[in-house]
Amino acid sequence: MKEKKDKGLIIVIVISIIYGLLMLLPGLFLIGFVAFDIFDNRDYKIQNDGSIKDDDIIIKKDVKGYYDDATKTYYIEGYLVNKDDESLDYVYLEYTVYDKDGNILGSAMADIDTLAPKATWKFKARYDDIDAASVSSFKIADIDY
Repeated sequence: MKEKKDKGLIIVIVISIIYGLLMLLPGLFLIGFVAFDIFDNRDYKIQNDGSIKDDDIIIKKDVKGYYDDATKTYYIEGYLVNKDDESLDYVYLEYTVYDKDGNILGSAMADIDTLAPKATWKFKARYDDIDAASVSSFKIADIDY
């Protein structure tokens, strides 16, 4: 009889440990994500000609923004070039959008899963909040890859 109680106790302990570890995983993932973002020190530079340069990428100067009345969306379009000899597994762009008074309205975002070496991506960031028609300017906020 004692052996059955010992096996039951061991099973309960093992299940409790597994459950505890599974509950910790999301927290550990979040801590790792935040730490990566804090120590991600890529520094893009806005050039005199309006282009944006980083170690591995260039956003060409001909970035344009416009409001599309049919979709009620503000779009920001441009070209991003992968200067690197390796594929970029993921590229994320974020632009802050402003109204005519300089107030921040929100963010326009675009991403792509893979960008081949030396390839050019024609991106289209979108801001489709209720005040999208009020956007009058935009500025690059973040580039992640």
